[in-house]
Amino acid sequence: MELTIPFSVEGAPQQCVIELRDLSSRPIHPIFVGVCQPGVHTVKFDLRTLPQPLDAGVYLLYVAIGTQQETHPVQYMP
Repeated sequence: MELTIPFSVEGAPQQCVIELRDLSSRPIHPIFVGVCQPGVHTVKFDLRTLPQPLDAGVYLLYVAIGTQQETHPVQYMP
C-alpha cells in the first residue's frame, strides 16, 4: 500500500517531520525528516517496505511542519 503525502511549506524553510505512529501516538517509523523549502511537496511511501511488517489496522500519519502538527488516520490492510 503506497501513501502519497502532499504538504506545503509557507514563508521560510521549515523543519518537516512525517512519521507513521500507532494509535497511542508512539512513532513506528520515520517517513521523512528534513528541512523543506517553501512550496508544495509530495512524499511517497510504501507501507510494505517497513523493516517490521505491520498488522492490519488503523495507524496515524503524523505531519509536523515547523510548529504546526497534524495527525491523519490510515487504515492498513496487507
